[in-house]
Amino acid sequence: AFGSSYFALWAPLPAALWLCYLSVVNLGARVVIGYGWEWGTLEVGFLMMFLCAEWPPRDSFPRALPPPSSVLWLLRWYVFRMLLGAGMSKLG
Repeated sequence: AFGSSYFALWAPLPAALWLCYLSVVNLGARVVIGYGWEWGTLEVGFLMMFLCAEWPPRDSFPRALPPPSSVLWLLRWYVFRMLLGAGMSKLG
């Protein structure tokens, strides 16, 4: 069933995947090439964990699950920093 506690088992999956990627980045494995975007993907991946819908939902068919505004502002801040850094690299 949609609202059963079976779906609650999937809640730690994004965190486990993020921890696995963090360990690969920290080990400096050859899978990670070393372009410098590894920490950026870790930062965005960490923020994306908070955009997941809650399981099990309170209603059987929720009409809207608005994302947290703080996470959206942190994602905007990340995009601003990336665009500013790309512009600075063009100048220098």
